[in-house]
This record gives sequence, C-alpha cells and structure tokens, in this order.
Amino acid sequence: MRRSVAYQHGKPIFFMSASFHRQEEGLDHHAPAPADVPPPEAVPTMADRLARYPERLGVWATIPRPIDVRYVGEPGWVPPGDRPADPHQRVWMRIDGWSPSASGARGLATGRMFTVDGRHIASAVQEGLLRRVGA
Repeated sequence: MRRSVAYQHGKPIFFMSASFHRQEEGLDHHAPAPADVPPPEAVPTMADRLARYPERLGVWATIPRPIDVRYVGEPGWVPPGDRPADPHQRVWMRIDGWSPSASGARGLATGRMFTVDGRHIASAVQEGLLRRVGA
C-alpha cells in the first residue's frame, strides 16, 4: 500500500491511497452484475430520453456531456405517471471526456464497474474538492 500527499504552499491539496500486490493464487469472487440489465447499445441515450420531455432540456441543451449516461428503465426525473416505481436506478455510463463543472465545491462518488459480459473489473470511490483560488 502506498499513500501519497501532494502539497501546495505548505498545505495538502491531494491524497491518494493505492494498493498493489503481486499476482498469486487465492480466492476469487465478486458481487455478480445484475442479470436483468440489457447491454448499453439496447438502452436509449440521454438525448433520446430528453426528446420526449423538451421542457426538461434547460441547461442540458447548453452544456457538453462528458459522460454518456444511459438509464435502464425510466430515469427518476421522468414524471411518476410516466414511469413505474422502482427501488433501483441502473445506468450504463461511458466516459466521453472530463467534466467541465462541479457543484457545492465537493462531491463523493462510488462505483462498481463491470464488463458487458458481467465481469466485475473495478471498484472506485472518489471525493473531490474544488475551490476558487483567491476567493
């Protein structure tokens, strides 16, 4: 395990912990990918979904979308009468670029990444903090 801290002007601005280990035999298991999720190519794009709700376009029509988000089932922003109640919201996400905006100066994201054939390939947790310098 390695931990790195980056400093700027004597103050920590970045923390990273990374685990490494040589390949060896051992237990091999992971939480399975949901079985009832269609492949990303079979799910409508965000543009397809928004076309049905032009009043929802707002800021979505003016900003770049660095992440291709494809909801499996109807998104939570679709009015309740147009979507069934569902305890889960599943999405396929594919990175198209790097995000040009942030909100509230910070965020926390977690994710489990699967290949299209259902193999769990990575887990990630990221916290981000962005502040205007000199403000």
